[in-house]
Amino acid sequence: MEFERGPKIQKTKNLFIPDFRLFLKTRWKVIFFCLLGIVLLEVFVFNAPTWQTLLASPNHEPVSSFGTSGLRMAAGGFYVQAPNNAQINIKSEAKIKYLKFQDSSLANPSKPQTITYSVGAVYPGDTYIHFGNSMQMCTGVDNSLFINAGSYVKNIVIRFDEPAGTFIPFDALTVNPHIPYRFSSLRLFLLLVAASFWIILGPGSILWKTELDTKRGSHIFLLVLSTLAIMAFYFINWFMTQGWKGYVGWNRDPDGLWSSYNLYGNLANSLLHGHTWLNLPISKGLLALKDPYNLTGRLQLKNAGQFSFWDHVFYHGKYYCYDGVIPAVIFFMPFELISGGHWLPTAWAVLLAALIGAVFATLLVSRIANMYFEDATLGCTLLASWIIGMGSGILVQVFYSSFYSVPESSSYMFTLAGMWCWLKSIETQKVGKERGVSPAWAFFGSLFMACNVGCRPQFVFFGLLAIPIFWTSVFKDRLLFSKKGIWASILIVLPVAIIFALIFLYNYDRFGSIFNFGENYNLTCFNMTTAKRPSFGFLLPIVVFYYLFQPLNLTAFFPFVEIVRTHIPLWYPIDVAAGGGYFTFVSPFSLILFASPWIYSEKRTLDLERTFCGEKKSVKNSIISLICMAVAFGTAILFIDCQWCGFSHRYLIDFGIYYTFVTVFVLYTMLPRWVCVEREGSYLVKLTKLLLVLFLTVAFLCEFFAIFTPGRVGSTLYDSSIYNDPNNVHVFRVASWFLFM
Repeated sequence: MEFERGPKIQKTKNLFIPDFRLFLKTRWKVIFFCLLGIVLLEVFVFNAPTWQTLLASPNHEPVSSFGTSGLRMAAGGFYVQAPNNAQINIKSEAKIKYLKFQDSSLANPSKPQTITYSVGAVYPGDTYIHFGNSMQMCTGVDNSLFINAGSYVKNIVIRFDEPAGTFIPFDALTVNPHIPYRFSSLRLFLLLVAASFWIILGPGSILWKTELDTKRGSHIFLLVLSTLAIMAFYFINWFMTQGWKGYVGWNRDPDGLWSSYNLYGNLANSLLHGHTWLNLPISKGLLALKDPYNLTGRLQLKNAGQFSFWDHVFYHGKYYCYDGVIPAVIFFMPFELISGGHWLPTAWAVLLAALIGAVFATLLVSRIANMYFEDATLGCTLLASWIIGMGSGILVQVFYSSFYSVPESSSYMFTLAGMWCWLKSIETQKVGKERGVSPAWAFFGSLFMACNVGCRPQFVFFGLLAIPIFWTSVFKDRLLFSKKGIWASILIVLPVAIIFALIFLYNYDRFGSIFNFGENYNLTCFNMTTAKRPSFGFLLPIVVFYYLFQPLNLTAFFPFVEIVRTHIPLWYPIDVAAGGGYFTFVSPFSLILFASPWIYSEKRTLDLERTFCGEKKSVKNSIISLICMAVAFGTAILFIDCQWCGFSHRYLIDFGIYYTFVTVFVLYTMLPRWVCVEREGSYLVKLTKLLLVLFLTVAFLCEFFAIFTPGRVGSTLYDSSIYNDPNNVHVFRVASWFLFM
């Protein structure tokens, strides 16, 4: 990891040793204090209850030995009789710090039971019970059966907020128990990742002064390690929500609006059988409706025992999929063929697309650095890969993991892959050789980009960024359909023509028009064929604010990140969201976009000439064109989504991918190697690095805790409450980390 260009460090056969030793030499203090902080947090903070109860005198008694009301004792537990007064009155000679309920033999480990309760305190000389907020415990998670009573009174009342007749399988209770030491590999992983941000990317890190070399072993190692960490975080997010278990089969709602979670599996099966309509049962009542798109008429079908499928296109008596068809072709059809007829679970396709996208995100930012920025650093590249991985909105899709997320996550994957292939296709000028465009890479770039029209059309505008990318090759080197560039010219256009033609034929087969994607025939919460929305200027500022600048909503109790209230004066498709807006929750590091007018101003011409590669003026114009076009497209899509789709965190990725792409260019321009070396003592440079790493850390932790946010819309397990499914024991295990609070 050289401070300057040239062989300042002796190269050896082992490319890892010199860099690693130099890094340790300059960062050992930060490494030491970060690791010390992890040890202190793991041993003495998260496990504080262990040390607090080391000298405790436990009092283990049957539940029946304590004063109770509103409960009926039974073998192995008790029943709730009076829901508003079902409580256990616990009195102790010593102040009560912790309590522990003991499962009886009647508790079924394979079917955990969620129990809602409240803790009340009775102060000395008083009989009034002061209750806190409702909390939950799970019989399948032993750590969740501990209660922190505060250690300030000797009389604690536990009230069970459950319906009458609920059986609670607790037969004993321990006052002031010994709490065992608890280690969590997941917690350690999160702490290590958060610490690595500061170790590797902290303001004083040598990686900010190290020129990126994608052929050097140590650089490749760090890039691969960073990518694997991003992929692991995706998997944790996906696994914790258990959407891979919830989004299967049908959900038969009592209101007659059914959900089919295997939409793409059904579509793939239909295509394999030679038709584009979905093989779903169609009720006679739906066929008899004069206007099936009228929600009132569909709701009335339940009175006759009829039903309709929610969020499916219904046209001329058949169900269709209005989302793009290409994910069904690339993920679901091959799986069904290989597996002998089984359907790929929807959530697995979402995860796979996100993981592949993470790989191409790192390849893309590395290619951007090598192609446009002469002084790009390893530190910037590592941060840039996390900016795309965290700030694009893909984590929202991983959280949902439903068929809604399939086209968005697929377009995310195709866009990053296509952009990398396009940049890879541009051959830089070498001594004695002319520049050119690789036909193969150009072909695959266009192929991947064109696939967006069959996934999420909002990503199609990314294809127009080919104009500034290939501007020099087309207008300066005049390669377009030239003798030298004929194959590249043909192969960059051919896949676009083929994919668009196939999609248009697909539309024509379904709806009789090549430009009809079927979105207006969707059976949703309002009649999309006749719907009139409020005027564009009336609601637009409100919805834009929710998307971009809704303040972060934090609390001091697990899960710390709460939903935000999205008030609207008139009815509109509005979902509640976890955390906050794009710049305040999902991608706070993208706030550097607002500094771009100054960063690329004429006042910094000399600075920019030291930063860009090759022909400085041409590179500067290309970058500014890329930034302006991407911001314009992202903002236009934001406005379109606001007007036509309303507000939902699911749509953040539509414009977020454009903004994060621009953020990468701004980041490389702000912090080239020469700035980090020559202006190392500048408070502005230090503050910029500090804020970027701080925002990354906050976003990382907030995204993790937002997994467990109560009331978050989108997941089958968390629609109304974080604890809907007691089988999802992850939430209780993570909540138990904060027993000390």
